[in-house]
Amino acid sequence: MRLKRIFLIVLLLGVGGVFWGTWWVFSTAQAQDNGVLNFNQVATGTLDADIPRQEWTINAPPATSVTLTVARTAGKAPITMQLFNNLGNILVNITTDNTGLATIPQLYLEGGSYRLLLLANFEASQEAVSFNLSVATTGESILPNGPTALPNIVFPTPTPEPQSPALELVVGQSYDGIMTQPNEEVRFIFLGYADEHITFGMNAPEDSGVDPAIELRAPDGSVIAQSDDYYGTRQALVIYFQLPSTGIYELIARNESATGTGEYQVAIGADFVLRDVDRGFALHNRPIIATLETLGVRDVWLIELEAGESVTISVEDWGELPIDPMVELVGPSGDTLGFDDDGGGGKNAFLSNIVAPISGQYRIHVAAYDHGSAGTYRLLWRVDDRVPTPTAIVPTLTPTPLGDEIAVPTLPAIQISTINELRGSEYITIPEGGYAERRVTLTEGQQLNVYIEGYWGFDAILDVYTPSGYLIDRVDDVGYQNSYDINPRLTLVADEDGIYALRIYGFEERGGDFSLHWSIEE
Repeated sequence: MRLKRIFLIVLLLGVGGVFWGTWWVFSTAQAQDNGVLNFNQVATGTLDADIPRQEWTINAPPATSVTLTVARTAGKAPITMQLFNNLGNILVNITTDNTGLATIPQLYLEGGSYRLLLLANFEASQEAVSFNLSVATTGESILPNGPTALPNIVFPTPTPEPQSPALELVVGQSYDGIMTQPNEEVRFIFLGYADEHITFGMNAPEDSGVDPAIELRAPDGSVIAQSDDYYGTRQALVIYFQLPSTGIYELIARNESATGTGEYQVAIGADFVLRDVDRGFALHNRPIIATLETLGVRDVWLIELEAGESVTISVEDWGELPIDPMVELVGPSGDTLGFDDDGGGGKNAFLSNIVAPISGQYRIHVAAYDHGSAGTYRLLWRVDDRVPTPTAIVPTLTPTPLGDEIAVPTLPAIQISTINELRGSEYITIPEGGYAERRVTLTEGQQLNVYIEGYWGFDAILDVYTPSGYLIDRVDDVGYQNSYDINPRLTLVADEDGIYALRIYGFEERGGDFSLHWSIEE
């Protein structure tokens, strides 16, 4: 028990030191001295612009456990409560929450004289604030009609070996660091609640020498979860783990192989999500190719919608590494308006006919099913009645000459341009009876990969012409990975140097929207 109490003191001093650069301003400022604050009594008072700080002295017998509580009873300004030991070191720094409450349950005091300081932040509101303050030895707040204090917090039993101070995290936060020693271990602490579900993990860049491994210890010091090489990857990850009790938990991040050094990241997230990645705004009606870099992450895209607009969203696996995408649309108030996993055919996600209840900023969440894969995906969103940005149209040109072997439909050439990049995507809209032609220069032996992705029922047909103008391939409804798919896919190896033509049109000359995806490989 003595070791546990010493550990708590060291832990609070270590955490408090992180914020020392800010707190010293408050600790040295003048404050109204209210004398001694007795245990198990309620002190009342008011903080205003003239007296924004008040302080008390607490005389604690040896080995005393107390619960500190401050409750705002009037006003709007947040109140910060700070506790200092007789050396001037800060032990507690906590600010009232949205309900006006701040509490530290079962705080161990070694004994002696302590200084308790309350201060109000009047930046947002100049209105005076009233408060009730107590230092209880009963394990619960003694404030009348106040919220019940948090359950007692049990701190981990420390090991007798000296340890570096733990770094403090909160759920929803990540930490990026560098291990400079092959056998280095980094300790983190966070406050967890009984029955709360979290996801936590550790990963390192490909060029890092760190082999991630992570361990979770309960408030009693026992190891309750650990991970290394999750699903055969270099990442350490535990998904949707239920915490058994309320208290201070400890994460141990280590280099499992103990042979290298380098960068690493540790993160804790709520529920199934390890970490959110802010991607910024997604342009309307324009395909976006992005990558979920690590397991457990969720990409967050922002879009603007007007009240009453109906939105459609598609997310498709796109890349060499297979990914099973999920998509979620979240409204301005945080409510989920739509969620899908495999509604887009195969493992692709698709949402449609979701009406925006109000005007504002919405979020599109993209993640992998069970957060068990990482890779590249393609995102497209569209308001059903919003006019897309038109594709540039060049004057009509003479169609590419055809050979005598195959007759092809005569269609007006309305969109003809050249592909100049080795890899890319282009969103195209063609009218009824129209087609798009893209010309690409290939050298003998180069491989051209083409995928035509139709939207909202558009059934595309792809024709490929040689540099001499002969039709060498027509692709329609080829399927993909043993699944039915009306989208054409083609792999072509050039057997001569020259300019090849890709012509895309709709079945029965119908118009519609589609994306042309291509890549050229040596």
